[in-house]
Amino acid sequence: MKEMTFKTALAVAALSAASLTQAAVVGGESDNTYVEAGTSTVDAGPHTSGLAGIGVETNSMDIDDKVDFQFLSVFSPSDIDGVHTLSSPIDVDDPDHSGMGVFSFAQAGSEDVWFGEWSEAGGPNFEHRAVYYVGEKGNVDATMPTSGQVDYTVTGINQHTAGGALGGTLTADFGGNTVTGSFSSSALSIGVDATISGSSFSGDAIAIGGAGTETGVSVGEFYGTNAAALAGMATFSGNSDYDTAFGGAR
Repeated sequence: MKEMTFKTALAVAALSAASLTQAAVVGGESDNTYVEAGTSTVDAGPHTSGLAGIGVETNSMDIDDKVDFQFLSVFSPSDIDGVHTLSSPIDVDDPDHSGMGVFSFAQAGSEDVWFGEWSEAGGPNFEHRAVYYVGEKGNVDATMPTSGQVDYTVTGINQHTAGGALGGTLTADFGGNTVTGSFSSSALSIGVDATISGSSFSGDAIAIGGAGTETGVSVGEFYGTNAAALAGMATFSGNSDYDTAFGGAR
């Protein structure tokens, strides 16, 4: 099992050469050996820089060459779970887009917020898998609620196949500064018990699955006006097969 790296990517990028409004993009990944979530940097052809994006380390591309999820979602319609799955090779002739692995990702509400997983070849083995989340923050820090409870309908992605996503509810108590709840499928259940700090949250996670019960950590962010959406990940150093990305909206 690889050593877990918990990385928060925070960057500000121009949306175009015309110096459009800048926006902060924040996210993270469970392991940045092969993929890294952050601000999209590629601004050519159909790609747009300055959005929520992801980079992958291949023979032909560098992990810093991040592509926006809004563009990637066009290549694969979402399945019954609302998850897009994009497998290499992508149907683009130039440059070489082969060998990029398999991405399964979903959008949190209508925001530029995305979460998902990458693996070298997809199922059934999901080798060298990493989970991630990333989104455009805007001015969310200034519009975070300070009281009341809000339920978020959440989807979880773990070794994804169509119809196999996790589903459930996370409740944010903005007065008590907590995020609690769970989401599950027939194969796996994930519980979150986290503390809100600013527009971020972090805390404990518990996974119950076929290999038994594991305790881990949960991290994530609120995005959009009045914390319209959230995304994050639950990771488990004792069994990375349980690592799960999640996201949802009010």
